[in-house]
Amino acid sequence: MLFKIQKKLEIFRLDNEGIKVSLWKQSEDFEFYIKHISNSDLIKDSEKIKDPIKKLQWLAARCALSELTSLENILKIQKMDNGKPFIPDFESHISLSHTKLYASAAIADFAIGIDVEHCQRIFNPEVHKFFMTEIEYTFWEKSNFNPEFFLVIWSCKESIFKLLGKKEISFKNNLFTFGTNYKDYLNESGVLNALFQKNKDHFPIKIQYYRVENCILTLASFLNQDS
Repeated sequence: MLFKIQKKLEIFRLDNEGIKVSLWKQSEDFEFYIKHISNSDLIKDSEKIKDPIKKLQWLAARCALSELTSLENILKIQKMDNGKPFIPDFESHISLSHTKLYASAAIADFAIGIDVEHCQRIFNPEVHKFFMTEIEYTFWEKSNFNPEFFLVIWSCKESIFKLLGKKEISFKNNLFTFGTNYKDYLNESGVLNALFQKNKDHFPIKIQYYRVENCILTLASFLNQDS
């Protein structure tokens, strides 16, 4: 096993409908990883990352992935031309995300996108002009401009972006989420319908979201797995 005491850091585990997710809370320093990671090559590779916070996030996400896959040699992670990560000769799809204190990994039998956002992340409210549709903005307004609503919409679109692996996507003009009212976005967990539409491409998407501790985690997958 790559990481000897993963239960110390893992705070959420999902295994449902062909999707496995591990969410870790990053509360340890680099020396902790040196002590507990059995793969020394992973440590050496992480040392190429100069930013100390990004280095810890990088390690935590890969350790979480290792626990989901039982693979020790996750240094084989590569990126397609569109930026989506994959492991050669590994049939499952993978996705990684991290923010501040949290790191997450997902594997699935089909294309998947994962995103995690810290609830205390500070956004300029004016950013909504670049990623919210008119309907989404109306819901946000009805929620009394709830900052968590803002984050859920952002995270949904980030996970869709990772699912699609396409470049030159407008979060506002190509990615759409649908709820019956603003409360659909503010539960402890929920499912939302979404849509990617650009030119002749038109893909319905399923979003699952979860509130865990002080973060929001979203998962995006195609409603039609042949997409």
